[in-house]
Amino acid sequence: MTKSIFSLQSLISLFVLTLLISEHLEADDQSNLNPKKVEFFEKQVRPILVKRCYSCHSVSAEESLKKKAKGNLYLDTKRGWVQGGDSGQAILPGAAESSLAIKAIRYSDANLKMPPDGKLPPHEIKILERWVQEGAVDPRQGKSNPGLPSRIDIEKARKQWPYTKIQKTEPPSTTDSNWPLTSIDRFILKRLEDQNLKPNGDASSTTLVRRLYFDLIGLPPSPDQIQEFENHYSKSPTEAIQTTAETLLASPRFGEHWGRKWLDLARYADTNGSDFNATFYNAWRYRDYVIHAFNSDKPIDAFIQEQIAGDLIYSEDTNPTESHATGIIATGFLMLGAKMLSERDKEKLTMDVVDEQLDTIGKVFMGLSLGCARCHDHKFDPIPTQDYYALAGIFKSSETLKGEIIKYVSDWVRADLPVSEQRKTEFATYQKQTQSFKNQIKKLKDSIATLKSKTPKNYLGIIVDDQAAKKVGNWKSSTLTPRYVGKGYIHDDRKAKGEKSVTFIPKIPEAGRYEIRISYTNGSSRANNVPVTITHADGIHKTHLNQVPLPKYDQLFEPVGEFQFRKGQKGSIKISTENTVGFVIVDAVQLIPVKLLTKSKSESKKKLISEKKPKPNQVKLTNLQKELQGMEAQLKKLEKNAPKALPKALAIVEAKAIEDCQVRIRGESHNRGKRIPRGFIKVLSSDDQSALLPQTEKSGRSEFAQWLTRKDHPLTARVYVNRIWQHLMGEGIVRTVDNFGKLGTPPSHPDLLDHLAQEFMAGAWSTKNLIRRIVKSKAYRLSSHGQSKAQVIDPENRFLWRAHRKVLTAESIRDSMLLLSGQLDLTPSKEPVKTFKQLAVDNNNGSWSGKLDPSFQFKRSIYQPVVRGAIPDFMTVFDFADPDMSAGKRPKTNVPAQALLLMNDPFVIDCAHRFSKKFAPNTASILYAYLSVFGRNPSPQELRRAENFLGTTSMRSKNWSRFIHALMASTEFRMLD
Repeated sequence: MTKSIFSLQSLISLFVLTLLISEHLEADDQSNLNPKKVEFFEKQVRPILVKRCYSCHSVSAEESLKKKAKGNLYLDTKRGWVQGGDSGQAILPGAAESSLAIKAIRYSDANLKMPPDGKLPPHEIKILERWVQEGAVDPRQGKSNPGLPSRIDIEKARKQWPYTKIQKTEPPSTTDSNWPLTSIDRFILKRLEDQNLKPNGDASSTTLVRRLYFDLIGLPPSPDQIQEFENHYSKSPTEAIQTTAETLLASPRFGEHWGRKWLDLARYADTNGSDFNATFYNAWRYRDYVIHAFNSDKPIDAFIQEQIAGDLIYSEDTNPTESHATGIIATGFLMLGAKMLSERDKEKLTMDVVDEQLDTIGKVFMGLSLGCARCHDHKFDPIPTQDYYALAGIFKSSETLKGEIIKYVSDWVRADLPVSEQRKTEFATYQKQTQSFKNQIKKLKDSIATLKSKTPKNYLGIIVDDQAAKKVGNWKSSTLTPRYVGKGYIHDDRKAKGEKSVTFIPKIPEAGRYEIRISYTNGSSRANNVPVTITHADGIHKTHLNQVPLPKYDQLFEPVGEFQFRKGQKGSIKISTENTVGFVIVDAVQLIPVKLLTKSKSESKKKLISEKKPKPNQVKLTNLQKELQGMEAQLKKLEKNAPKALPKALAIVEAKAIEDCQVRIRGESHNRGKRIPRGFIKVLSSDDQSALLPQTEKSGRSEFAQWLTRKDHPLTARVYVNRIWQHLMGEGIVRTVDNFGKLGTPPSHPDLLDHLAQEFMAGAWSTKNLIRRIVKSKAYRLSSHGQSKAQVIDPENRFLWRAHRKVLTAESIRDSMLLLSGQLDLTPSKEPVKTFKQLAVDNNNGSWSGKLDPSFQFKRSIYQPVVRGAIPDFMTVFDFADPDMSAGKRPKTNVPAQALLLMNDPFVIDCAHRFSKKFAPNTASILYAYLSVFGRNPSPQELRRAENFLGTTSMRSKNWSRFIHALMASTEFRMLD
């Protein structure tokens, strides 16, 4: 008994301890949650739970019903579904098939159906299944009550980082005064000294020059450039780094490399993706705008303003042509997101587009997940739903979508770019001339068609056209296929099969046998068993006509047999749709006296038209046709010499209706609540009044852009500086570069971040100046080697005692291989998807719908088309950013697929082969190859191994190419340190 009691007490104690530990872990684990999965929960899962489940399974339901939640199951907290209800744990993360909640919503168990009043829509079931299968990430803690009004304390939040104004901070003093070279180093060293840590020594000169080249232009240094740097570095390391950095910052390659980093944020693509993967023919203009902005060191405050409201900022400029065009193109940032173009609920589509724009703006410029506030007050950050809809009013008053591409599929805005008056006049004159020709051609074609209907061909025998036939049912007229008798033909539109028929009743001038021929336009979509019933002097004959192949005579008439008719007798030919599947075509019937065919049957049967002289109208018809040919030739000549089309851009414009937006309750587009005045985020404004949009008759985008780039804005400069730091140093001061909120990682050096942000704004928001400051620091020079003591104290290197090892991007790997093989074409290119069809991806095989100009394959990667849903394998395997969403930080993977691709990809093999052909396989070439590929000389052991691998003279040529391939396929090649 004593033993049993002790065991029971132990179990109880263990259970309580487990709960306490789980509470602690639940609180601590929030910062470790996958941000994308948290966002998926907030935007997709939580709204479903609130709408479908909370009325019975939440604390608010308990309070309203005055009793426990149904089944003792609470779904308004993570702990609720983990503990489960009367039936046990409701959700098993990673095991959707075994989760009770999923079984319930699927209605797969007759005794377990939730909600009880009706099954969820299929798309909501799929969302919940995906959430559970991917681990059921749920950031909710404790109890929640969605029915209560917002309890966000804005004033209190304004006093917390990161919502406080950027503070002016002075570099701290350090014990070691010799190590720091710049103010950056003093901040870094101070944190290290506080942790009783010491920084690594400098990386080697070859490591540093390679680091500089790839960090600044995304390409490797040549052996000559490495040697030049080493010579300079041996005399003055600081001067060598500064001189090299200035050379690289001035290179056009700088904008191409850093522009691609911004395109990740802008979710750049040349196609729409999503349900209707349409081609964005003009997206490249935004790409080139970004490249030029980085090369010209455009101030980032202006860069941001242009992307939000460039069309408004420069519209009144004294020299509008160039600057206004730049501003219009820049707003492509707002247009590039994937859109559900076939969404029939256009109000929902509009709100979804606004949500995507706000979500992107929040992450890119402010490091905040604004999209989480669409359905409810943000659960972690001080952003109430009202603030979301204050911003939504601004972007709903701007126009992104306009018209339809095809029925139900929405189209997007293409804005005209300003051009000179002369060019406008030239193009207007050309359009006027071509339109005049087209009008005349149309008139001629109409006249010819009319004349043809009045002057039928002089066919042999009797012709009865469909216009003179007796029709039953609704037949559709057409002239789509040009071979027909008279004005056109008719078809059944593949509808109401068996309910339609056409009966031809010819007037028989004299008794005799007649061959009956039926005309139709053939095609693979036609019916192959069209019923034909012929009533003649000897009775009734039934047959079937296959309308798939070409008709036998003149590709127009198909014979169906010879039949006896009496003079004046009412014979008939009936065509019906009974039991047919494809289109049934009805045009005309021809009855030819057999005696006209018997004289020379083999030749006469080929004839359709008599050899009599044409009627007078035929002469007129011939003249009109000649005039038409001449007119079409003149139009073709005019179009051949056409002036260049006036340019258009993928750009946003002001909407016709400028108005505030109503709250969409639970995010549902048609569930409208209070109208919210347009404005900004309160917690990021100095007070509630400054968060209101100033009086304006326009959307407010211009005012929002100015508010976003104010020097007292607490986030914009911090977020941008942190991004630059991340790209150069390997990790951001705030590691969650797109999330500065509660679920993000706190800054490792908040004072340094503010110091850099202050200096950045004081330095005219210059990206190049910021980069100069960072690469000149001692911290940038650190080696990436480990330290046993530091590994224990700071295993994640948050205090920066060593350099972070960085991997080359997919673009740098590809571009470097092209450069090494002598194939890289450094000239810019435009219009990458010019040859693509309206749908960028073939729905049948998933391939691109257009073929690239062969020269494109040797361009830098930034000039290659980005086709959503069909990114090349090479780019995908090496972690190219997903263009469906903004990506401030690419994943860093090291997986077998990467090694396998480098070993087997024809592109890699070809580049290695071309590189090997440039040099003879000798010792000097081995040294050159190591310098070219790795940026360093081989060790004596590596040199011996290479010589041994090359082998005898007879094998050297083949082995030399394999040796270069091995270097390019190695891990060292794709690692920066």
